[in-house]
Amino acid sequence: MVREHRVRDGEGSLRQVVLRRASRSPGEPSARMQREERAGSVRVPGQRDSRAGVTRETVGWASGRHQVRVNPVLPVRRVVTESRFGRKGLFVTIDLQSPVGDLVKQRPSRSRVFEKLQIDYCCGGKLPLAEACERQGLDAQTVLRELRESDAQYLGDETPLVDADAMSLAELADHIEQTHHAYLKGELPRLDALTQKVLEVHGDADRRLQDVRRAFVALHQELAAHLRKEEQILFPMIRQLESAARVPAFHCGSVANPIRQMEYEHDSAGQALAILSGSTDGYQPPEWACHTYRAMLDGLKQLEGDLHQHIHKENNVLFPKAIRRESALAGEACRCGAS
Repeated sequence: MVREHRVRDGEGSLRQVVLRRASRSPGEPSARMQREERAGSVRVPGQRDSRAGVTRETVGWASGRHQVRVNPVLPVRRVVTESRFGRKGLFVTIDLQSPVGDLVKQRPSRSRVFEKLQIDYCCGGKLPLAEACERQGLDAQTVLRELRESDAQYLGDETPLVDADAMSLAELADHIEQTHHAYLKGELPRLDALTQKVLEVHGDADRRLQDVRRAFVALHQELAAHLRKEEQILFPMIRQLESAARVPAFHCGSVANPIRQMEYEHDSAGQALAILSGSTDGYQPPEWACHTYRAMLDGLKQLEGDLHQHIHKENNVLFPKAIRRESALAGEACRCGAS
């Protein structure tokens, strides 16, 4: 049996493909889909309905017959392979040339895979997946397999991770302040005391604790100033952009100017985190470590994870959205002036 579909590639454009069904067990991927999986991309089968704004998706096979679901949302985000016996897996497009930040934006649970593999999806979120794997000395096909397994595992359960891309500018700015800024304001003073105490007690046994303390103090000071700039300058500008009918006259010109400074400071924070992780063997305590030492390492590890989520939501979601909003308002003003 031959069935034609129009599918979205990594750039979101539609194109025609032909899927041929061969004899196979119910729920088993076709030979073509298996070949595409080995090639580094699992394509989403989806057929455009004649009604505008509707996508008809081939969801999978159950006992040799097609199941079809109609989705009112474009572009296609995911297709679930199902059978009478329940959910079996997930087919999504993961392109090796997709920026890692975009992959996390599409499905936040993928951040768990990148955290484990030490792939930087926040400050390094603009790197294509293939290049990010190469930099870490990782096999790209192995990483793709882990991402697909993660997608299947966390399908329908993104909590406690949030879909930042679905939020408005004001909602996302509020979420970052109430979640990540609040966490830092409470946790940084605690870690400041812990890193100082551990250095005083164990500094002679492990000289690297001096590097830990220096890197943390610098990070703490920079983050304190960074949060104030976002809360008092950048985030109010972003909220104003969302509600404005025309481009506001900001004191600093374009919103892109403070964003550029925030991204620079994010890079600096990423370098401090690299020192903290490298000086503690990836936050692994030595056998002789006391409870305070272990508490410090656990806190630093949690800090790194939160900052990765925090910076990702800003660099890869909030900031690009704000710049696009400002550009859209400027475009509307030009059209109105021309008319």
